[in-house]
Amino acid sequence: MRLLGVMNVTLFTTDLTNDLVTLEALPKSDLLELLRDLIVQARLKNRIFEIN
Repeated sequence: MRLLGVMNVTLFTTDLTNDLVTLEALPKSDLLELLRDLIVQARLKNRIFEIN
């Protein structure tokens, strides 16, 4: 994958019908950081907090 400059992204979701989504052979980018930032923003907006 590194030689081709692509990556795979696997998303674990809470969707009951499709809880695992795999995006394959995406061009290498900062997509993972973007997704993390968007998830944090959505959790703050919806007041979702993680309890350990």
